[in-house]
Amino acid sequence: MSANQEAANLSVGTLIADRYRILQLLGKSKFGQTILAIDQTPSLELPCVLKSIFNITPAPVTTLTINQIETCQIPQVLAEFIDQGIFYQVWEYISGENLSIILANQEIFTPPEVWQILTSLLPVLHQIHSRGIIHGDIKPENIICRLPPTDFVLVGLEGLKNSPYITTLSSPILPPTGSPAYAAPEQLAGKPTFASDLYSLGVTSIHLLTGIHPFSLFDFMAHRWTWRDYWLPEVDHPHQEQANWERQQLAEFLDRLIAPALNQRYNSALTALNHLQTLQGKPKISPAKFMNIPAGKCTATLGGHQGLFAGINAVAIAADGQTLASASDDKTIRLWDLPTGKERSILRSHSNFVRSVAFHPTQPHLLASGSKDRTIKLWDTNLGEVLQTLTGHQNHVNTVSFSPD
Repeated sequence: MSANQEAANLSVGTLIADRYRILQLLGKSKFGQTILAIDQTPSLELPCVLKSIFNITPAPVTTLTINQIETCQIPQVLAEFIDQGIFYQVWEYISGENLSIILANQEIFTPPEVWQILTSLLPVLHQIHSRGIIHGDIKPENIICRLPPTDFVLVGLEGLKNSPYITTLSSPILPPTGSPAYAAPEQLAGKPTFASDLYSLGVTSIHLLTGIHPFSLFDFMAHRWTWRDYWLPEVDHPHQEQANWERQQLAEFLDRLIAPALNQRYNSALTALNHLQTLQGKPKISPAKFMNIPAGKCTATLGGHQGLFAGINAVAIAADGQTLASASDDKTIRLWDLPTGKERSILRSHSNFVRSVAFHPTQPHLLASGSKDRTIKLWDTNLGEVLQTLTGHQNHVNTVSFSPD
């Protein structure tokens, strides 16, 4: 029996490399398998994901370029090794539910939820692409919603491209073909580009918005998407005109992501992200923001905002350095004591998403907040009370700040 056949016959409970015990077989193809395992090293005993790749010969173990990407929204490659002639990569296990499971439970995603996913993952794609890596298989199953705090992790990324093992393959590695329902035309033709990942993210988004499989949203005879027919009818909403405008903005953004022709699609994740920022009334992001990021260490994670998609839209630190304020889609502002990392209080008064917060430059107890409810509120953070509500805006308040005087 060949090494490939032995690998294909791995079963639950099998021990690989005297260290990794198989818990579940997650998937397999002619190129390899994906396995949920437990690292039985006594000091660890942690779950992990093993990816086996067939037809490879031994070579020295290396740290992959993917681990140099400064984001916690892709799993890290923990190790790679050869066992009985089979090459394995050991990936960090991400706890949470993938978007396919969530979609099955809630049937459709709302526009704010999809905006949040796009806002979260476009910076990740920019960082991946800046390393010369194409993900190649973005779909609901490969996006994990991790709690708490709510964020989205992109899994299914292949680290092999940056491994020296690639030079020892007995057969060539083909470009990633992805999943047919989500893959861009050029990717299916064997010529993926960075824009192919944008296409797949867009198709994932229209699937989430409509709850309909992508194959049913494309007219193959006319070679065009018909997803708007299922999603854009007028909605019954207290602010119907505004709601319809927001849906139209999202539809136009997604249409550029899923354009079959490359020259009609966004040419980069950063271009798409900056357009998204403009639509949401936020400043554009400079490429320098993602460059030369010093290695850092996470010293604390603050979690407490409620709701699966209760994204955090803004944070601000008081002038005395003692308090951090976070603004969320759960309509609240939370105040945190920075020295201890503990939640101090919750400010409730806004009737819609809180988009922005700012502390007074010299009075650390004075806080301003802007909301999708079209108001600005001034708070006394010591008392936890609203001092004044400023009205007059006809649309969302996306940013607030105090003048220097």
